[in-house]
Amino acid sequence: MIKVFISYAPEDEKYKDELAKHMSALVRQGVLEEWNDRKIQAGDEWDHAIKSKLNQANIILFLVSKNFIASDHINDVEINNAIARHAKGQVRIVPILINYCFFEGSPIAQFPIFPKGEKPIQAWKNPDEAWLDVIHGVLNTIADFEGKDATNFVAKYNLDARQDAKEVMDIYNLQTPQGQVEIGKKIENLRLQGPMGNYQLVNINREKPKDSWWDAYDEKVSHKDFFQFYFMTACPTQMPPSFAERMIYELINEELEDSPEAIHFETIQSSGRVAIRELPMKRNLEKTKEEFKKYFCQRFDFQDTEFDFQKFVKEGIPRLNYQYVASVFKISSLKWKDFLGEFFEWIVETFHDEHEELPTFLFFFVVSVENAHLPNTLSEKDKKIIVDLEEVSSKNSNSTMFKQLNPVNIDDVKLWFSELGEENPDKVTDLVNSVVAGLDSDKQNMYEQKELIDMSTIEVLQELVFKIINK
Repeated sequence: MIKVFISYAPEDEKYKDELAKHMSALVRQGVLEEWNDRKIQAGDEWDHAIKSKLNQANIILFLVSKNFIASDHINDVEINNAIARHAKGQVRIVPILINYCFFEGSPIAQFPIFPKGEKPIQAWKNPDEAWLDVIHGVLNTIADFEGKDATNFVAKYNLDARQDAKEVMDIYNLQTPQGQVEIGKKIENLRLQGPMGNYQLVNINREKPKDSWWDAYDEKVSHKDFFQFYFMTACPTQMPPSFAERMIYELINEELEDSPEAIHFETIQSSGRVAIRELPMKRNLEKTKEEFKKYFCQRFDFQDTEFDFQKFVKEGIPRLNYQYVASVFKISSLKWKDFLGEFFEWIVETFHDEHEELPTFLFFFVVSVENAHLPNTLSEKDKKIIVDLEEVSSKNSNSTMFKQLNPVNIDDVKLWFSELGEENPDKVTDLVNSVVAGLDSDKQNMYEQKELIDMSTIEVLQELVFKIINK
């Protein structure tokens, strides 16, 4: 895909926005990918990001104005970089005149100026007409850069690109038998050692959130908290229930010396994996409390004629012959009820230390919030869910809140394969590139720009590796 860099003075941002709108159809059709400095992510180094994108660009659009000409950074960095790369045939330069200004003698004066007749955008009675002329100029430049005839360029480009992309996606789509066969061939060529256990099957090494969980756990242990509560809000694409499952396996490996009989958790009978239970919930707070009480008494077969939950907490829990008890509950934000914040407060207050020796209870409450890792996109309802859970967590020292899980960096994928025996990162990268080729364009762009992949994709890959290694 052609990468287009927009260079402009901050004072001319409204013109940059107009240009981006007029190019949006080409972006949506996959003809080009547009970038400007407003897309720099929080935490990125501004100067480094600019230079990196300049070096990747195929087409550079200069929005020429008096502000542009007066900018030291534009002249010293962006123009100089573009001219040097143009001299090597690596990039095409398209100056777009915004307002009347003197730029004779500038290096960009040697290139054809748009709109036609070098009439500034500002001077057109109908600016949209001017921008349309600019877009045609950009298209001609892209066609020239790719060595193609500009006639019907967009239609043919889109037809060819869509067909090529579809064929590749069909080959490597992990959700299809054909895709699994093709990816499986690449997996079989890796030097992997088995067998794999369940803990290697879920939530590929997420070192930072994993370390954060252990920090929270160790702190609670130091306070002798027998009841620990972990609240998570994360996008379903990042598989937050699996993160809770992974931490239970980590606990078995770290604390129980691989003695799973010392911990009680519900399992899926066919696989032995941790069962993720829907949060027991009814139409109001009181009925939801009763449903939760009933679930816990039934789980541990603690029943009496009066169904006394407090009696279970005081007498039943101390009789449990385990070091740990773990429970994972999930709920979608779409099913969230306003009373659930109060419900979670009740749970934290109800389970409290009544004795000196108790099993350590780990409660994981997972709330799936669409795009939780993109907080600026959240609805007001989803923001309130996060605030409610933060409030519960902040008021109770035995509670910890995890607000999001991010997509997986390819370095974590390489580390996971390294632990299975494949030390060659290039072979892993080739495998991941094939997996990405089977994804939709948005997910491909995320990988190309940030080297990130959704955990939902990675876990399908892990399952395939699991089947191949353990067959």
